[in-house]
Amino acid sequence: MLFLKQTGLDSAIRELFAEGKQIYGICGGYQILGRRIFDPQSIEGEERECEGIGILPVETIMESEKQTVRREFRFIGGDAQNGESEICMGYEIHMGKTTVCDKGIFKPVALFNNSDQSSLLSLTDQSAIPALSDGYYHSQRCFVTYLHGIFDNKIVLEHILSITKKPYTLPSKSIAELREQEFDKLAKVVRENVDLEQLYKILEQ
Repeated sequence: MLFLKQTGLDSAIRELFAEGKQIYGICGGYQILGRRIFDPQSIEGEERECEGIGILPVETIMESEKQTVRREFRFIGGDAQNGESEICMGYEIHMGKTTVCDKGIFKPVALFNNSDQSSLLSLTDQSAIPALSDGYYHSQRCFVTYLHGIFDNKIVLEHILSITKKPYTLPSKSIAELREQEFDKLAKVVRENVDLEQLYKILEQ
């Protein structure tokens, strides 16, 4: 965040947002698009507190424990009624807890697959983003999340591309399927060109 301020990028992001440009944040991007970041344990540096870009009404407190977990989730785009959408995949790897500053009904980006949708529908006057959901959905052109890999899911790509008003064609296979396909190709090349049996013997020594 300090780097963004020193270079003027924070102001540039605010201006782009004001002009109606699309702004999305993942992980640290989620945190810096909020109002403030608190670091009472000086995990990230000497600064104990700094202002964020301020686009979204959220605040983050840095914590020493790192959250690392794979997630199955449903992209609901701020609408809990969309909880029946297809299952998506992603993962969290971050430190810190983010909460909503303004009381009232917030709009999460994703609902975890093992969550009770009815619980989300009943949430009002909650200041903390609950454990059963993730992110903050401002609008179709701006949302933030802790879920890495969220843009590997076709439903999410379609959601953000649909407002570009430009023709687009997504691959018939998901990003995850395409990645696995390339991994298989790489594995085939390795098997054909490396003496794996000898390699395993060396590793066992």
